[in-house]
Amino acid sequence: MIRIGGAGVAGLACAANLSKSEDVTVYEKAHKVGSRYRQSVLAFRNYGMTRDYVEELRQVGVTGLKIRKITRIRKYSPSLKCAEVHSDNPLFYSVFRGANSHSIDSSLHQTCIKNGVKFVTGSEVSESDVDVVAIGGRETNVLGYGTTYENACVEQDTIHLFYDNRYAPKGYIYAVPFNSVLTVGLVCFDKDQFLNVPRMFDNLMENNPVLSGMVEGADRAHYFQNFAHYEIPKTAYRNGKHYVGEAAGFLEPSKGFGLRYALLSGHLAAKSILEKKDYDLLWKAAFGSELEEGMRMRRRFQMMTNDDYEHLIDSFGNAIEIGEYVKRKDNAFR
Repeated sequence: MIRIGGAGVAGLACAANLSKSEDVTVYEKAHKVGSRYRQSVLAFRNYGMTRDYVEELRQVGVTGLKIRKITRIRKYSPSLKCAEVHSDNPLFYSVFRGANSHSIDSSLHQTCIKNGVKFVTGSEVSESDVDVVAIGGRETNVLGYGTTYENACVEQDTIHLFYDNRYAPKGYIYAVPFNSVLTVGLVCFDKDQFLNVPRMFDNLMENNPVLSGMVEGADRAHYFQNFAHYEIPKTAYRNGKHYVGEAAGFLEPSKGFGLRYALLSGHLAAKSILEKKDYDLLWKAAFGSELEEGMRMRRRFQMMTNDDYEHLIDSFGNAIEIGEYVKRKDNAFR
């Protein structure tokens, strides 16, 4: 029997793949799978990928998932100057996280149940007692905070992204829709400001007319607060255990999101166990270079001032196609 500590996306992806041929038990300290996120909307980046991300989802065992195509990104400077990035193909896919029956968590959970995975909820285990560690990071260098709204009337094909150090120090603000559900989140990379984030978010929603207009008349369903940790580990296989997702530090350093790497690392850990392959070689080949590029971008973002953001958004013009946007962004961050 293979034991997995943690029923987040990384642990579930690992269990879904292992349980095709092995007995698996997953230990989760919460009383319900997916309860950490309740119901939130997140987005997978699709542009710049070697294949459509839906194919990658199928590879790691995610099926029957409801998704929304995002073909426009509106990026805003601190003064709310806007540059719209557009494409005929999906730039992102929006998905549900959490206990929602249509979420990515629920999709993986149902696959695990069908495969006979045993879940022990309300039970926290130590790393020494499991074979795969998927219990999140032990340190914190990024904070995500925000609110999910219901009955929002917003454009379904558009993500809104705001840069403003007054409200998201060294980070950004995002608004991602899925039908009538809208998640507005603030991502902060300045540890000295973590205690001020709830107040900054409230000020943001009061003072930003774009965001306040998007949620006007909507119902505030719940707020969320998630601490996370990113790094590029020398190894994710320690003391005979596979570390997956945030437990290994697998977050995209420039944005602070780890959903894609959680899925991939869970899948690759299962592959390592089943096929007796070197786990470190697998994850480094799959996304090691992406983590390094993300870390380079993060170092640049750490130095960005609001004036820098004004110049950056201005360099894109009012509207720009995704290919040209990538070229100009790369030039700006060299």
